[in-house]
Amino acid sequence: MAILKLSATALAIGSAIAAQASPVLVSETVSLGQVLNGNSSNFQFDLSAALASRGLSAGGALSGSLVVYGVSDASYNSVSGPVFGNYQSANYSTFIAYYSGSCYYSWWGGSSCYYYPVYGSQTDMLRSGDVMHQDTVADTMAVHTGGSQANDTVDQWISSATGYGGWNYEGQYNNGGYNYTTYYDRQRDVYQALQGSLEVDLGLDALALGDLKSDGVLNFDVAASVGQFRLLSATLNVQVDDAAGRLPEPGSLALVATAVLTGASFTRRRRKS
Repeated sequence: MAILKLSATALAIGSAIAAQASPVLVSETVSLGQVLNGNSSNFQFDLSAALASRGLSAGGALSGSLVVYGVSDASYNSVSGPVFGNYQSANYSTFIAYYSGSCYYSWWGGSSCYYYPVYGSQTDMLRSGDVMHQDTVADTMAVHTGGSQANDTVDQWISSATGYGGWNYEGQYNNGGYNYTTYYDRQRDVYQALQGSLEVDLGLDALALGDLKSDGVLNFDVAASVGQFRLLSATLNVQVDDAAGRLPEPGSLALVATAVLTGASFTRRRRKS
């Protein structure tokens, strides 16, 4: 009976020691630096070295997540225009010109001329046009590991434009008398695109976790299911059982030994009495 009680005491202390262990978060980030354009690529995340450096075992992996980062750059697949707006009055000016009429000449070489004023106007009409460069493809990044997949699609519509170029002469028309209208146009480039950052956060399912636990390596695929983008990096976060595969601390062994000796001493005293 005393032996059974002693074993129970040791087990209780051992259980208390084990309960003190808590999961450890292990994170690793790798740079990918690859462009995907309608294709996919396979990658391996080797966490074995990081685990070994901390005295942990891949078999103790409890849960985890894989986060993949990318960026969608504009790829202008459509150019149209220029599309012009209506003419707007840009400049208007009036002028007075003096034209000579009849001249009279004297016999000694003198002359006298009559000048009359002419009133006129000059109007400059300008229209502006846009040459449109557009990327309307919603680039999509798909990440697959184990039996799970998650996607992220770019949804930022970004627009920018250059400054207008110089005025291009189109023609001049006389409006009667000395009134003239001159027409010009100018152009600029307008860029519109669906672009921005991409991020997929995928939790590890049982199949992916089993893959990682077998050898510390996680296999995953990244695909450009729609459009194209640049892969930047991937981060693997894993919660690992701190007690799995780890030897008990010396202090813990001493505590169990003390309990055993104390129990044995108590048993001997009872027998003597």
